[in-house]
Amino acid sequence: MKKVAMIPARYAATRFPAKLMQLLGNKTVIRHTYDNTVATKLFDDVYVVTDSEIIFNEITQYGGKALMSPIKFLQEYKLFRWSCFQHPF
Repeated sequence: MKKVAMIPARYAATRFPAKLMQLLGNKTVIRHTYDNTVATKLFDDVYVVTDSEIIFNEITQYGGKALMSPIKFLQEYKLFRWSCFQHPF
């Protein structure tokens, strides 16, 4: 059985919009999250699941894996359930 990490990443957070795209040193917060999750080597695959083309492009332009979620799955539990059906296990 494969172990897959799904990182939910909403762009339009209520308390701090675009938080994940803020620079932390030389990378965005979401890239730090993705890269550090991959670096643990605990997972066979790591994906960022997002509703934002900005976040999607930030991950994929550096060779990362991302899934675009339909807008109707913005709540995290719905986003997680949707993403589980998108991955080719």
